[in-house]
Amino acid sequence: MQLIRGRGIFIIVSMTILLLVGGGIWQQLHAEEQPAISRALLFEQAIGKVAAGEYTIRVQEVVFPPGSEAGQHTHNVPGLRYVSGGTLTIEEQGKVTTYSPGSFYWREAGVPITRVKNTGDTPVRLFLMEFVPVDTK
Repeated sequence: MQLIRGRGIFIIVSMTILLLVGGGIWQQLHAEEQPAISRALLFEQAIGKVAAGEYTIRVQEVVFPPGSEAGQHTHNVPGLRYVSGGTLTIEEQGKVTTYSPGSFYWREAGVPITRVKNTGDTPVRLFLMEFVPVDTK
């Protein structure tokens, strides 16, 4: 009787292990394929040497309603720009460039900008990303 009970427990434990391990293998073999994750380089810009000190990353969103514009100005730190919506036209140093949704561009510090204007009929959503020394306002 003791031998039968011992064999019964052995069989139950063995079957449980087989079901757990075998079930996991079965699921792996029959799992639906996941869509592949992709990566694409969208923008790259050499920024040169960075002075020693503490820095912060600043991300701002600027919304230009249709027809609105910013006049002459400069930026005191360089940074990446991303246009997520609308049509943005920038005039600087006698050159006019228009950016559409999905456009990236780099802004150098101290370069005079004559005019920035929403030349489309929908709001421009512009994201400014800057690497700023902590003591800069």
